[in-house]
Amino acid sequence: MKKNDYLLMLFQDNETETEPKKELHAAVLECTVEALSQTSDNFEVDGKIGLTELFAEIEKQAKSGKANCVSPFHASELIAKKLGVEYVRPIDRLKATFCSEKEPQSVNLEDFL
Repeated sequence: MKKNDYLLMLFQDNETETEPKKELHAAVLECTVEALSQTSDNFEVDGKIGLTELFAEIEKQAKSGKANCVSPFHASELIAKKLGVEYVRPIDRLKATFCSEKEPQSVNLEDFL
C-alpha cells in the first residue's frame, strides 16, 4: 500500500476508536507521519500493520526502560524500524550539517570590508 494511502487508512481507523484509545492512537499516528516523512510518496507500506501493532512496539520498548515511556522521536524511530523505513531524527540531521569533524575555516574579516 502506498504511504499516503496507508496514513489515510490509519487516520480513518482511528476515527472509529473511542477515548482514551483514540487520543493514544492519534499520538501514534503523528509519530507514524514523522517516521514516514523522509520517504517518497511511492514507498510501499505493509497495510496489515495498524495503530495497535505500532503502539505495541512503543509500549514494549517503554516497559523495558526505567522511564516507562519514550520520546516522540524515539517512537518515530521504533515505528520506522517496524515499517522497514530508514529514519533520521531532525536533530541528528542538523548535527551532521553543523557539527562536522572538520576544523572550522577561518574567516578573514578584511574580506567583508
